[in-house]
Amino acid sequence: HAFSRKFLSKGWFSSGLRLLFLNAGIDHNSAGLSPRTLDGFERVWQVNFLGHALLAELLLPRLRSNEPSLIVSTSSGASENACESMGACEGRFCPCFSNWAFLPPPEPPHRNVTIHFLKGNITQLAGNYGVSKWSQIFWSRALAAREQAMRVAVSSFT
Repeated sequence: HAFSRKFLSKGWFSSGLRLLFLNAGIDHNSAGLSPRTLDGFERVWQVNFLGHALLAELLLPRLRSNEPSLIVSTSSGASENACESMGACEGRFCPCFSNWAFLPPPEPPHRNVTIHFLKGNITQLAGNYGVSKWSQIFWSRALAAREQAMRVAVSSFT
């Protein structure tokens, strides 16, 4: 909230805010930090997804008043293997998002997981980076539908 309040109170972009580019993020939780934020969410998911969604919602009134405007969200190909990378299941076609059981995502297990790609497999420590990017893509799609009439375009790319 602090950034958006300061941004709006300073009158920055007094000629109009027309573009919001959401590109900040982390790929894992830093050593020494709790895996959960003070709000109780898993840290990677909050930084990469909830932070972007909240900032966009807080700045939407300004974007709407300067239509046409655009919100661009940076995602990642890691979204394609989100369920495997968080340790929810194994196998390329893992339906962990077929219901709401994994959203918000739990803390990932402290173990290695195998990620299956068409060109081979990799093993890595379980994490929620892919889940945060998957969330961005589907939030962007829903926001685009909701804001179309207000002439605020929304796009997500990897």
